[in-house]
Amino acid sequence: MQIQIAANKSCINKTNPQQTADGWLNHRVDIPWLLEWVKKGYGWCACFLIDRYRKGGNVCWKNGTNLVVVDFDGDARLDQFWETQTARDWCAATYTSSSHSEEQHRFRALFPLTKLLHSEAEHRGAYWLVVNRLAQELGLAELKDNCGQKPERLWYGNTRARTQLNDGAEVPEFLLNDIAQDDAPTFNQNSSASDLDIQRCQWLLENFLEPSSDGEYESYFTPVMAACASVGGQLWDAWLTWVDKGHHGQKEANRQPSKWQGLGTHFSKLYSLAKKQDPDWKNKLPKELQFVSLGAQKGYAVVDALPDYSKVEKEMGGMNFIKTAVKTVVPDLPDDVDVDNMPGAKTRGRPAKSQEQKVNEEVENVRTIKRLLKNLRLNTLTDQIEYENPEGKKVVIEGRRFDIMTTELCCEHNVHIRKEQLISAVTYVAMKNRYCPIKGYLEHCEKTAHPHPNWDKVGEVFLGNVHPMATKCLRRLMIGAVARAFNPGCSMSWLPILIGKQGAGKSQFARSLAPDHLFAEVSTPIEKLMNEPARLHNSWVIELPEIDYQFKTRNIEPFKNLITTRVDETRKPYARDPEKLYRRFVFIGTTNVNGLLVDSTGNRRFVPLEIGVEKDPDSDGYRHRSDFVVPWQQLRKERDSLWAAAIRDFRDGKPYEFTSEEIEIISTYQKQFADPDPWEDAVVAYISNKQDVAVVDILKNALDYGDKKDKITRRESKRVVDILQSLAWRKLKTNRKNEKTGKMESLRLWKRPENDPIDESHINYDF
Repeated sequence: MQIQIAANKSCINKTNPQQTADGWLNHRVDIPWLLEWVKKGYGWCACFLIDRYRKGGNVCWKNGTNLVVVDFDGDARLDQFWETQTARDWCAATYTSSSHSEEQHRFRALFPLTKLLHSEAEHRGAYWLVVNRLAQELGLAELKDNCGQKPERLWYGNTRARTQLNDGAEVPEFLLNDIAQDDAPTFNQNSSASDLDIQRCQWLLENFLEPSSDGEYESYFTPVMAACASVGGQLWDAWLTWVDKGHHGQKEANRQPSKWQGLGTHFSKLYSLAKKQDPDWKNKLPKELQFVSLGAQKGYAVVDALPDYSKVEKEMGGMNFIKTAVKTVVPDLPDDVDVDNMPGAKTRGRPAKSQEQKVNEEVENVRTIKRLLKNLRLNTLTDQIEYENPEGKKVVIEGRRFDIMTTELCCEHNVHIRKEQLISAVTYVAMKNRYCPIKGYLEHCEKTAHPHPNWDKVGEVFLGNVHPMATKCLRRLMIGAVARAFNPGCSMSWLPILIGKQGAGKSQFARSLAPDHLFAEVSTPIEKLMNEPARLHNSWVIELPEIDYQFKTRNIEPFKNLITTRVDETRKPYARDPEKLYRRFVFIGTTNVNGLLVDSTGNRRFVPLEIGVEKDPDSDGYRHRSDFVVPWQQLRKERDSLWAAAIRDFRDGKPYEFTSEEIEIISTYQKQFADPDPWEDAVVAYISNKQDVAVVDILKNALDYGDKKDKITRRESKRVVDILQSLAWRKLKTNRKNEKTGKMESLRLWKRPENDPIDESHINYDF
């Protein structure tokens, strides 16, 4: 694969960085060529540069970028990095920087992209896709240095660099579609607008200025946008309200913060546009926002504005008029004089509201909202505000509903509440009446239903599976679901996987286990769920269909992390801080594939349960029965009783996780669902009479790699390690004497488990 870079020979080993602005040459090269360039000490950038000059504005986005560079500044060791699935699948090479040491590993990792990216936002999105996956696997909150998100970043070479090549690794194309990641908006922080000016501008945008029409982008839309940009983020919400009313709100790009970048006139442009629309606009302002002369506010006599001085001198002769006008100003009054109550005192505009009046108005708004919107509440599962209409049906306040509610109350109830006060009152009442629909449903079951009479054989009744594991797992799943409802974020580190043919009712079982509004089927790619975990937090029981796809080698580690996580951290768009979401939900996997377990260390998290299993009359084992179909209609009718039984067991302290002894039993049970490695038989035969063994010995002696040492890579070693781990062998680090040199050397061996001694029965036959 050819990557696009810019290269420069003028800096060697970071010795003369002042000469690295110009003189750059654009090249299409492969990764080995780049590593040789780096080892010569030369500098490079992960993009083409215009005019051979390196700066941010000179990135040649027309040609695009196809390489992401991640800089590790002591965040992790090289061996730890290469153990991650992301590195093995996506990273083509690493090389150490000049400051690398054994104590602090400093290196760059190169991730080729299978698709050219043509914008800074796309490149940034690809960078964070890689970094977030690496951070997840390495257990890092963040990297120390994220300069790699800028493709024009200068990367210095190093004549002492240690390189490692992973030829053929690349970031797959399907992950790079719709990858653009915009920065959070950066608003103007130096506006000259007063608080009162900002309130006037907000009112004009929300209530007065006409929306833009087709053909008014340059003449009207842009001037309004520039005036808002001069004030900054305080006008953002009002600006969006105005945009959405007009023609230009139909285009999503016009609603993005990036539209404000580089703009800014003066907020008074909004005043000018308002005057152009209606010369009497000032008198249309609410009383508290109307313009008041400085004199009336501070006790001065009202003074008319002075005429233009140049005209005054011609018409009235010199400065006499100015002196006369100035003399009409009343001097400052003493502090103890009550100006408002002076005889003949005049005031302009509506008097300011007292503290008591403001409080009474807010309280009355809340009373009105409670009266008109029955059972107003906040759904803590969906984070939506709901109420009941006169017919008793649930209504969700979503989308642009708040934009029209003031008008709706006026037209339907003859009540007027300003939009800002309306939103505040509705939100206040809703947050005072939080509720969790999961807890509500379970409390209803506990109060109205009796525990199911077949709770002790629920697997047999609803899955047709007489194996004790089926009933045990279903009961613990439901107890765990109850636990997560009452204690969000509690541990639930495993999930059942229902296995059966098409039409056996696997998905119907999952769907019927919970009410429709608490169930979801999620087929979103694992990468998207890792980046957007909030998608999972709108349901209680979540089906993962065709779960066998997640057991591909590249998916298994992220998938295990997804299952075992208790608290998700996510940052909502433009939010300042990330938000912690404590999990209330449980997973159920479904598949048609029987042999799906491939991981050697993490299978304890997945418990396969077949649809239709009966006792084998010819043995002590079990056999599959193909005629069983999940009685999902019966399950739907009786689920309240099942949940009542689960609640009873939860309150009695029954477990929903598995003990170490139970995990060993599950491990034996799971072997029938494993997808064995073709090398397993050869490895088992080789280690059958060994107490400990080295991976390289197995590769040489059992797998015919003795004369193919150059073909032994990390991939082959990992396959052997996975087989040893599945057999419960454990890694051991020890020292042994080298027979040739006589020196002690450190060895990494694998040791036989104590409960699996070497079979020595053949000894009796040897003598």
